[in-house]
Amino acid sequence: MLEPGGRPRNWKVVAEIVQFVRHEHSFDATATEALARAYENATASLGQSPGTATIREIIARRIIAAAMKGERDPDRLSEVALAALARTRMERDDL
Repeated sequence: MLEPGGRPRNWKVVAEIVQFVRHEHSFDATATEALARAYENATASLGQSPGTATIREIIARRIIAAAMKGERDPDRLSEVALAALARTRMERDDL
């Protein structure tokens, strides 16, 4: 959802995830909203603590990678990111 003036309602979440978007890539407003919703859902599913900066970055980068391949469903984007995080946690002991 966009506020009047075109800014996403959850612009703080948008700002947190778009910092990981490479400069050569861009997303339209609808895709950016899907990224933000997916990121918000994924971090919320981690419980009261959304995890370390490293965990949030893994989630953000996986959501962005899936979106760059064309995925726009926030639920699916969130699932992809959480699955990648689970795989990363299995490989590493420090997350």
